[in-house]
Amino acid sequence: MHSPKCRTKAFKIIAGFPGLLSVAMKGDDLRHMEVIGDIDEVALANMLRRKIGYVETMKLDILDGRNQPAIEPEVPQQPFPAETPCCSIM
Repeated sequence: MHSPKCRTKAFKIIAGFPGLLSVAMKGDDLRHMEVIGDIDEVALANMLRRKIGYVETMKLDILDGRNQPAIEPEVPQQPFPAETPCCSIM
């Protein structure tokens, strides 16, 4: 990424893809972007080439269940127990 404008444009394009988990700038000079998620890499590269220009895939890793970021499942809240009316006749 040569300019902040180009970087912003790339972030907007990547953010529009379904299945995205995270996007981060990597490298010493922050010129590389790390995209994590279930995204079609070819479609993403083609879209970036059309909108921005030169795109190069540096590294592609397939994440299985052990390497994915931990996403906490939502725990359903337990409803309060219903109070039973207490009638004692003495």
